[in-house]
This record gives sequence, structure tokens and C-alpha cells, in this order.
Amino acid sequence: MLHRIYIVFTSVLLAVISLSAQSNEPVKWSISAKMTSEKEGIVTIKANIESGWHIYGFTMPESGPIPTTVTFDMTTGIKFITELTASHNPIQAGNENYWTQRIRFTRKFIITGEKPHIEANVRYMSCNGNSCMPPRSKVLKVNQIRQTSK
Repeated sequence: MLHRIYIVFTSVLLAVISLSAQSNEPVKWSISAKMTSEKEGIVTIKANIESGWHIYGFTMPESGPIPTTVTFDMTTGIKFITELTASHNPIQAGNENYWTQRIRFTRKFIITGEKPHIEANVRYMSCNGNSCMPPRSKVLKVNQIRQTSK
């Protein structure tokens, strides 16, 4: 009987240690904006993904994992002139696709008003070979876009 209690206790302890060893934030996000001319610029969103983890692509099957989405609903003083593009194609695995390690998303814009401000809302789901984190949203902001001098 004591042997069974020891096995159960050890199993529970190992499970707790394993769960606490998992990263709470396996994906680190950043945003920046750079002017390419007096009125045009490019916004860059970067995801650094911990080894062994991945985030899903923009399109996934309806019954599949949550796809990565990036919206710019709260952006002011600029107009986007291109769609959001990824620095490389996601890895295909059956019906699913995902990115590992690093991914960079870019989108070109023009300044249309005073005090331009970019706010991106990234919604994503990160997984490793054993489990997935719940879907998360991350708000990224560029409060000052430095315009080039004439």
C-alpha cells in the first residue's frame, strides 16, 4: 500500500514539475515602423518562437487549430497600401500549416494625417509536440512614426 502511495505521489510531483517547466510565453512579439520616403513606410511585426514550439498559419481548416490573425483596427493617421505578407511560407503538415523559430510580417503604408499611430492586434495559438497554449491576443503599438526630413 505504501508503495502505491509513493508511486502516485511521485507521478503527481513529476506532472507538476513538467507543467511548471513549460514556458508561459513561448512566443515573443515586437513591432516597428520605418519610413522609406517622406510619406511612405513599412511596419514590421516579428515573432520569435521558442525551440520546439510553433504558431499556426493564416488559413486553417474550420475544425482545426486557431489561425494566426493580425488586424490593424485602431490605427490612425496612415493608410495601408499592401496586404500583410510573411517573410517565408509556413511549413505544410497535412491540412495544417505553421511557422517555427522566427517569422516576420510586413505591410507598407502611407502617412495620411498628423500624429500617425499603428496598433496591431495579433491573435495566435502556440503548440509544441505535446500540448497547445490557449489562444492569445497581443496588442502591439507604434506610437511615434518618425517621418524623414524633406
